[in-house]
Amino acid sequence: MAADLHCHTKLSDGSVGIEDLIVIAQKSGIETIAITDHDCLAGTVRGQVIGKRYGVNVIPGVELSSFDNVILPILRTGLRGFASVLRLHVKEQVR
Repeated sequence: MAADLHCHTKLSDGSVGIEDLIVIAQKSGIETIAITDHDCLAGTVRGQVIGKRYGVNVIPGVELSSFDNVILPILRTGLRGFASVLRLHVKEQVR
């Protein structure tokens, strides 16, 4: 099974939109991708919907930035775990 677990779209610093990214993955024989845009979850639900249409499994994710330029890539393994990590990130940004 081919997978790419670090994909960006135009919603952050990628060069293609969500649907184009998924079509490229499908045509390349990639069965699973993770959309991990910078500090942006906006494309995750749309990505999953479009992924189903093209037969590509889309894992929602995000790359969270911090004030000290640390980038933390996170793939959603469960909604509660994802929410916990986001709360920690917000607390760190407020400090």
